[in-house]
Amino acid sequence: MFRCVSVFRHVSWLGTTAALIAILLPAGPAFADTAAKFFHQAMASEQSGKFESAIELYSRAAKLQPDNHAIYNNRGVVYSRMKEQDKAIDDFDHALGLNPKNAGTYNNRGMAFEKKGDYVKALQDYGAALSIDSVHVGALFNRAALWASRGALDKALKDVREIIRVDRKNLRAYLLRGRLHLAQGSSDKALTAFKRALRLDRGNPDVLEGQGNAYFSKGEFQRSVKSYSEALKRSDNRGRILVNRCSALMRMGKLDRAARDCREGVALDRNSADGLYNLGTVQAALGDHPAAIKSFTSALDLDADRAQYYFNRGVSYQRIGEYSKAPEDFTKVLELDPKRADALNNRGMVRWRTGDMQQATEDFEAALNADGSLLPASKNLAAVWIARRNPDKAISILELARKAARKDPAILAGLGDAWMEKENWNKALSLYRASLGFTKSKSDKTRLFALMGLASERAGKTKRARQYYKKALAGSSEYRVKTELRKKIERLKAGST
Repeated sequence: MFRCVSVFRHVSWLGTTAALIAILLPAGPAFADTAAKFFHQAMASEQSGKFESAIELYSRAAKLQPDNHAIYNNRGVVYSRMKEQDKAIDDFDHALGLNPKNAGTYNNRGMAFEKKGDYVKALQDYGAALSIDSVHVGALFNRAALWASRGALDKALKDVREIIRVDRKNLRAYLLRGRLHLAQGSSDKALTAFKRALRLDRGNPDVLEGQGNAYFSKGEFQRSVKSYSEALKRSDNRGRILVNRCSALMRMGKLDRAARDCREGVALDRNSADGLYNLGTVQAALGDHPAAIKSFTSALDLDADRAQYYFNRGVSYQRIGEYSKAPEDFTKVLELDPKRADALNNRGMVRWRTGDMQQATEDFEAALNADGSLLPASKNLAAVWIARRNPDKAISILELARKAARKDPAILAGLGDAWMEKENWNKALSLYRASLGFTKSKSDKTRLFALMGLASERAGKTKRARQYYKKALAGSSEYRVKTELRKKIERLKAGST
């Protein structure tokens, strides 16, 4: 029994940072008329996206008024938007030299440091801004988002609570609070935050998407789909929301609708590795493994370090009998995550199929060492030992597994197989009967009836054997199997006359 874990990637995000802050023209005669003219023109150029022109105009203003901190702050903002963070930081440094009490400039420099990846200095600057203005919303937002990105969710929530204390109607604060609670796994608290945000703006697509994520986390997939559908009517981020709705629909078993959403989501955002992965997972669930392999491969082209992507592609290779490629993917999973018992189990299954009993045994044993509760590995290891003519080892493994899952039909059937190998037909028959009592699948019941017939026949219970073979015949749909069963029934009938 191979283990197929189709884990959906549910796309969420925390990024709610405040914008860079430009300083408006100060009032009064301190700002020379010509410098003011250049300053206003620079701001207009910046707002229209003409950053090079804005830099030139701010530079002209700075020559005329080199002691005005607003000019350097605003030029730094433009440099930061142009992704020239070192130049931006130089300008913010100069502005702070002229006016060390400007919280907005500290906040701006913190954002530039954050964009450079210097998170320590960024946090210091956000802190400096807040020491000057303890309710500087931009700095509180930015520090909260940075704390969140570093995994310090409690610190992030503390900053968000401060924003809400100051401004009870700050929708963005409730939105960020909901996302943070969701990241902590507190779905109910997240829903409370999103509902409060919706009271402020009932149609806000970001909040509706967040609400959908919270319902998804709670396993309330129908409500999740409803929230995503409302968000899709209003959002510009349709690709991400479609991918998430695809995940919810998949969990509801609505595979065709899920596939449509994933395809549309990927078409809108071709760089969404999670979207391609989800599409592949839906395709695999629909039985289209070649298409699934293509989707998983495209996802891996975008993000080559996702163990689950390799695992699901390996399962699809396994499904279509590509036994040379499947173990390569399971091996890659183990390179990225050495404790993945499911990858060891599946690699063992492929090696067993290709006749490498020794390595299959080693993989199943390693899987059980990594996760002793992984029942498929117990069943597979026992089956290998039976095939290797060592039923005692198989019985030992399955009896241990039976303690954790006494009503598992596959464990009971496996024990029956082991006792058959030991030629204890009555013990095997008893175990097959016990397995039948917990078996729901028609095909599995048919197989058990055939095994019960064989055990009865070998125990000399001819009449009972015929009855079991007839039940197996009634449930079988394969021509070859039905032919064999008819032969057995006729042979037993002839022997009894």
